[in-house]
Amino acid sequence: MKTTFRRFTPLFAVVAAFLALHSYVVSKVYADNESREYKLTDLALFTRSIVLVREYYVEPQRIAPRTMFISAVDAIQRTVPEVLATHDETANELTVSVDTTTKKFATDGLDSPWEMSFKLKEVCHFLDEKLGAHVDRREIEYAAISGMLSTLDPHSVLL
Repeated sequence: MKTTFRRFTPLFAVVAAFLALHSYVVSKVYADNESREYKLTDLALFTRSIVLVREYYVEPQRIAPRTMFISAVDAIQRTVPEVLATHDETANELTVSVDTTTKKFATDGLDSPWEMSFKLKEVCHFLDEKLGAHVDRREIEYAAISGMLSTLDPHSVLL
């Protein structure tokens, strides 16, 4: 028994050292992520949601990027009181206002989820510049995802 334990002692030491190093690295990465400023214009979670919808959604014919974009911006306006969005079907444009500043975004040509994502990044860049620091940028991205998913069916939601 003592011989077996002695043979595995170096292995236990290596495993223990690996676990200690892993714990240190994970805690360091977590601390860095927490201290890093959240960038709304990255839309990391939104982009990941688009990838998952494209890969796994059971009825791809329901994916309508233009409608999804309009619904995403509409959900943002329902979440952030300073934002007002109006869509003009005849002009194919969406007007977004933050307090007294207004900007128009074209809605024609949104034929793919990636074009929708790029257009939403433009909107988010405008919002990021014009909104105060008191507005939680993560909530804006979550609202956009919820709005986008609501166009698919009532059961597709971000949890």
